[in-house]
Amino acid sequence: MDHTHRNLFKILSILMLYPDSRLKESLDEVDEATSGLEPEYRQIIESFTAHIANTSNIKLISEYTNRFDFDPETSLNLSFHKYGDGRARGPAMARLNGMYKEFGYENGSCELPDYLPLVLEFMSVCPDEAGKSIVSEYGCEVTKLQSNLEKAHSCYAGLMGIVVNVFNEYGVGKFHKLSQ
Repeated sequence: MDHTHRNLFKILSILMLYPDSRLKESLDEVDEATSGLEPEYRQIIESFTAHIANTSNIKLISEYTNRFDFDPETSLNLSFHKYGDGRARGPAMARLNGMYKEFGYENGSCELPDYLPLVLEFMSVCPDEAGKSIVSEYGCEVTKLQSNLEKAHSCYAGLMGIVVNVFNEYGVGKFHKLSQ
């Protein structure tokens, strides 16, 4: 994985976190980090950060919780999309935790290991084989999540489109391309 992909994963992990006060504080850093990105990605991210900058914290929190916490179709927990609440979900999360530990990544949050912003943060620093494993395991779920976000006319759909495109660039699966 090249530096650009790692940078993208880090940016996306930040932008997809719960929109607390730190999100708006990080927008200048995010904008600076987008300078070397492809114009298509930079435009999507800049549009999203403009939305964040121009929206009240209460509205951002409401959008986020309504979309990701109260709608199972757009949950940010990837294993939920693949396994539902079935028995296979626990071992899938244990595999992710094991991968995090194997490569020295510490989950400093209280989120489950399959929480997309956490997965993206890990992918910004992990070895290629770990990233390819995640893409192989959850590429279809990321694509499904992006489709669901588009159907819901969510401001997060463009960010998920970038995730799908970068997953495609790994070449380990065939996922839908970012829609124009």
